[in-house]
Amino acid sequence: MPTEERTQYLIQRYLSDELSGQELDEFLDWVASGSGEETLKTSIDASFASGDWPGVEDDSRRHTLFHHVTKKGHIDINGGQPRPIVRPLYRTLRVAAVVLLLLSAASVTWYLLQNNHRQEKLAVSPTSPNAPVISPGGNKATLTLADGQVIILDTAANGTLANQGNVKVSKLANGQLLYKIEGTATGQQVPVWQTLSTPKGGQYKVVLPDGSTAVLNAASSLKFPSYFSGKERQVSVTGEVYFEVASKQGTHPFIVSVNNRQGHPLANVTVLGTDFNVMAYDEEGYWATTLLNGAVKVKTPSKETKLKPGQQLQISNASKREQVLEGKDEQAVAWVKGYFHFDKADIHAVMRQLERWYNITVEYEAAPVKKFSGTIPRGVNATEVLKMLELTNNVHFSIEGTVIKVNN
Repeated sequence: MPTEERTQYLIQRYLSDELSGQELDEFLDWVASGSGEETLKTSIDASFASGDWPGVEDDSRRHTLFHHVTKKGHIDINGGQPRPIVRPLYRTLRVAAVVLLLLSAASVTWYLLQNNHRQEKLAVSPTSPNAPVISPGGNKATLTLADGQVIILDTAANGTLANQGNVKVSKLANGQLLYKIEGTATGQQVPVWQTLSTPKGGQYKVVLPDGSTAVLNAASSLKFPSYFSGKERQVSVTGEVYFEVASKQGTHPFIVSVNNRQGHPLANVTVLGTDFNVMAYDEEGYWATTLLNGAVKVKTPSKETKLKPGQQLQISNASKREQVLEGKDEQAVAWVKGYFHFDKADIHAVMRQLERWYNITVEYEAAPVKKFSGTIPRGVNATEVLKMLELTNNVHFSIEGTVIKVNN
C-alpha cells in the first residue's frame, strides 16, 4: 500500500489530471482496496467546494482518461453523470465511481447493497430519449394572512407584501420572506398568525420576526405570529422544516409544535439558539428531529428527550417507539444543501422524496428489493435523476407525462 504522503500526491495529481498511466494504475488499485475512502472523499469534497477542477475542464483530456479507465475496469457505461462518494465495495464499482467522477462535477454515485453477487459490468438502461422534461422544484409557496388573504409568493413582486400592525412583510430579491418590526410592536395588542405553505415541487425560506430563519421543504407548512410576544416564541409545522434559531439570551425559548398533516400534535421541540431539522411527513411512517448545533429538548406525550449535536430522535407513527440515532445529521439536512442523500434506502423511500420534489406520481409494476445509497443533486430534472438511479442496473423507469412507472 502507498504511504500517506504518496496517496496525497496521487490524489492531487488525479484531481488536476496530471497522473501518468502508471500513476493512474496505482491510484485505481489504491481506490479499489478501500483503505482510503475517507481521505479520497475529503479531498474530492474540498476540491468541489473550491471550484478547482482543471482535470475536467478540457473535454479531450477528460475523455482520454475516461477511455483509459473504462478499458482497465471492463466497464460498460451508456449514460449518466454521477458524482461518486467512494464506498468499500467490489473493485468494478470503485473503478466505475472514479470514471464517473472524471466525467462530471455535478453528479452522483450509486451502488448496490449486495453481498453475494459480483457484477462485472455497470450498465445503464436509459429512460426514453423522448421522455418529457420534469423540472426540479424551486421557490414556490403561499402565505395566508390572518384575514384570509392569500399571497402567491413565487409570482409576487419583490418588496413590501403586507403590513400587519407595526410589522412589515417583504419579499427579498433572493426570493426569501422577511418579517421586520418597524419601531416597536406595541401597536398590536395581540400578534396575528399566518401560515407559510409549500406545495409539492416547492421550498421556501423565511426570516422570522426574531431573526430566526426557517426553510420549508416541499409539501410543508409553518404557522407563526407576526411578532413574538411574551416569554416564549411559538410556531407550528407540518412536513419538513429546517431552523436556525436566533438566541435570545436564554430567556425566550423557541418552541416548535410538530404536527401531522391532519393537524394532530406529535411533540414540542424546545430550544434557545440552535440549528435543527424537523421531518414529519405522514407517508414516511415516522417523524424525526435532528440536531446540528446547540441543544434541543423534545417532549412527546410519553417522555422528554434531550439531544446532543449529531443526534436524531426518530419516533414511529404506528408503535410510538422512540430511538436516538447518531450520525444522521448530514442525511437529514442534505435537502437544505441542495441534494438528496440516501443511506440504504429502499426504492419506495427514494421515490417518495422524488414525488414531493418533482410533483410526480409514482406507480410500481415491480419494485427492486435491493437498497440504494448515494447523493443526487436536487437541481437536475427528474429524467436525469432516474438515469442516475438506473446506473445500478437494478431498476428501470418509464415516463408517461408526470407519472413514473417503476420496474426492476
